Amino acid sequence: MNHPELSLRLLANVAIGTGPARPARAELHVAQKPALTVRMHTIIESDVARIIAVTPEPGESVQRAFDRKEQELRALFLSLTRTESIALHSKLSVVRDHASSVLARPTTERRSRVLARLAEVSSAKVGG
Repeated sequence: MNHPELSLRLLANVAIGTGPARPARAELHVAQKPALTVRMHTIIESDVARIIAVTPEPGESVQRAFDRKEQELRALFLSLTRTESIALHSKLSVVRDHASSVLARPTTERRSRVLARLAEVSSAKVGG
């Protein structure tokens, strides 16, 4: 059914450069980050912020609430890929001292522990 010689015969008498002019590009194409990656970082950061901002349940001690939050953060960190873990650690490390940071609420000790846990999880994923 397919006749490759037929397609070549159709183009045999075509002169190169005689077709319509190619439209000019209005702007240069700049490679951008995929929207999915940007969205994933935003989703991950909002999950971290949500876990940190949760108030203690009725009757729950503050210590127990902090321990629960750290366990939830660890579970979140374990679910991330190594690249996501490294990117999150980098972002949280850089902006941790700003009031707008996700890690502005916890004490310095807890903040350091969260970052250490994230670094630990990132380095554990080197092989995978």
